[in-house]
Amino acid sequence: MKIMGHSIVNFHHPRLVPKGSDAEDVASIVHVIDLILERKRKFFPDIHKVIIEHKLTIDGDNINLDVMSAPVKPQ
Repeated sequence: MKIMGHSIVNFHHPRLVPKGSDAEDVASIVHVIDLILERKRKFFPDIHKVIIEHKLTIDGDNINLDVMSAPVKPQ
């Protein structure tokens, strides 16, 4: 599926869109993805990696984000 020029594999994946979501929810997610991709291209044009896994931990005032990535060939 292509939305706004980006390939989105499956918008109904349970980790991406909660069950019972509507078109407005999906549009919001697409908008956020577009913003993230725009910032990535602007600030990190030479980094070509895909995020494989992530874990967000919140402990009081401490927020920790662990990310596992792998290199990909630029298009």
